[in-house]
Amino acid sequence: MKLAICGKMCSGKSTLAKMICEIDSRYKIYSFGKKVKHVASDLFDMDPLHKDRTLLTSIGTKMRDIDPDVWVNYVIKETQDQTHCIIDDLRYQNEYDALITNGWSVIQLLIRPEVQEYRLRLFYPDTFEDHLRNRQHESEKSQFKWKINHFPRLVFHDSSSIEYVNDVLRSYIQKNDPSFVKKQVSEDES
Repeated sequence: MKLAICGKMCSGKSTLAKMICEIDSRYKIYSFGKKVKHVASDLFDMDPLHKDRTLLTSIGTKMRDIDPDVWVNYVIKETQDQTHCIIDDLRYQNEYDALITNGWSVIQLLIRPEVQEYRLRLFYPDTFEDHLRNRQHESEKSQFKWKINHFPRLVFHDSSSIEYVNDVLRSYIQKNDPSFVKKQVSEDES
């Protein structure tokens, strides 16, 4: 099963992706932004531990100006022969369109502005202002024209408890991935 997670910054996309990997270790996390971060680090000496959100959005946008599908084409190639994939940073309509065409399901995370600001201050104390300014960037709109039969399969709000999210994810994976049940049975037998 291939899952893509959408939501604004600090909504918990990467955390949710890691939770899925803990539920089923066959999953591997991919990101549209990973290559952008490599370019920022390699060519602009960005410290990978301190995100320069303005630099990252500038690189991503400039590359999309050259080819709007540059990042989605890269990730589709990376995942085409994989069966258990998670994309932890779905942000644009063209990414969504390409992913559903290729059989991906979407999980949406919703976050209130005040919760987002709190998390930005908590997780990015040194670059909080930069992150705050970038909340208005196109990549942070998180507005999609959902296709019929391709609405998000799961939607979580920022008030959802970790236990609730974990239970819902586990049930969803069990229901939609028959190999998960076989995997669990074989692990229990060993």
